[in-house]
Amino acid sequence: MNNQLPVNETKEKSFIIGGENRIYWLILVLVAIGVAAGVIWMTRTTYEEVPLVIPEEKQIEAKLKIGVGYSINSQDLKTAVQETYTKMTEQLEGEKPVFAILFSTVGYDQEQILKEINLLMPGTKIYGYTSTIGTMTNEGFHIGQEVTEGYTLGLMGFASSEMTFGVGVASLDEASSTFEVAKTAITRGIKDAGKSKDDKPKIVLITSAPFGIGEESVIAGLESVIGKEVPITGGVAGKKIDFSGGEAMFANNKVYFNGVVAVPIYTDLKIGHIFLTGFNDTGKKGVVTKFKKDATGLHIVEIDHQPAAKVYNNWLDGLLDNYFGITDWFITTSLFHPLAKKLTEVGGFVNWQIVAPIHFNPDDSLTVGAMVEEGTELYLLEGNQEAFIDRIPLTVRLARSQGRITEKEIAGVVMDQCMTALIGTSGLDDWNAMAFSVDQAAGGAPFLGASSIGPYGYFLGNRYTEITVSAIIFSKD
Repeated sequence: MNNQLPVNETKEKSFIIGGENRIYWLILVLVAIGVAAGVIWMTRTTYEEVPLVIPEEKQIEAKLKIGVGYSINSQDLKTAVQETYTKMTEQLEGEKPVFAILFSTVGYDQEQILKEINLLMPGTKIYGYTSTIGTMTNEGFHIGQEVTEGYTLGLMGFASSEMTFGVGVASLDEASSTFEVAKTAITRGIKDAGKSKDDKPKIVLITSAPFGIGEESVIAGLESVIGKEVPITGGVAGKKIDFSGGEAMFANNKVYFNGVVAVPIYTDLKIGHIFLTGFNDTGKKGVVTKFKKDATGLHIVEIDHQPAAKVYNNWLDGLLDNYFGITDWFITTSLFHPLAKKLTEVGGFVNWQIVAPIHFNPDDSLTVGAMVEEGTELYLLEGNQEAFIDRIPLTVRLARSQGRITEKEIAGVVMDQCMTALIGTSGLDDWNAMAFSVDQAAGGAPFLGASSIGPYGYFLGNRYTEITVSAIIFSKD
């Protein structure tokens, strides 16, 4: 596989591009900042070439055991749940899970699924959300049959006396703003864990729905309680591929269709986390001079005082000429040519936040998937299918590095990637290759993956972004 992206002709070093020398300096930067900066964006280097900043192997007394199960049974919900539960408990070797992560594709009756799981695991705290396209485990990518998105369940159970989990949830109709909804959810999660606001969690898992509720406001609401230093990671609940609905979130014994679910985790065990994407900086950029949010979405109206749709299309040399005057989606094309905010430079390297172009509008505005403040400088990036595939195992290895976790210490891996990245690859063969590469990079440790509308994660601060993949690695000690 050719994993070389087009070489950027600019002299500026980029956090998401670079050959062997840049990877070397990248790792040095991560070490220099305590490997706590969180996220680096995709390189042209394959994962086998990336050195790991982790301690030497040692004898381990496992303080955390993780089990994963799945099913693609579309005929009988009870059978699907039982199959999933049985596989998970076999890996837990008889230990009862205190917490579980549930991913379910949108074809199922989510309320019935959660009811059956609670019957099998009374007292186990549950968090999760719908996955648009299948789930991943060590055995491959599971999509099932009968609907576009398939029927598949995935369940990850945590058995440990060294971890405390709290599940908090708030719906959109409970408060006047997304900020307050998120603040309420994390406050309830802290209380559910038996902790106080002075007790800082190691990490917070979150999901929100529906897409576009103000994901940055969700982060701000959480941070108003836990502070900006605690990493937040998770994903926006997956919809059907045509965005006609189907999203759901799981919180213990109840399904929610809007709002925020937050899970603070308290532990001294190591946890590694990372964000990754796969793009080069083309050198083309402009300033957003007019932006609007209305009932139809988020729209960049002007870039450099020119119609945004025309500016973006000119940057792409007329690639989207046929989309002017209509609102047909072109995400399958634009996902290889996203816009991005330049966030923070560290040691000459650049962090980016992706802004995904979705469609043009009759007024020549450009609908996007994230808020963009007027005055923001946006850059045009470019990527390819091979990079989406190659970044998967690299994400695992960099999450290990960030958490200083050796291969033998890995208890389990949770992965989330934006559904558009799956759309941008060739289908099940590529998706299976992704799953098997995670299995290899994680040394066969149990893992579970979903495809959301976009991941939350931490890179020099908590962020939401699209066309991205994130990984969380839990250590046995």
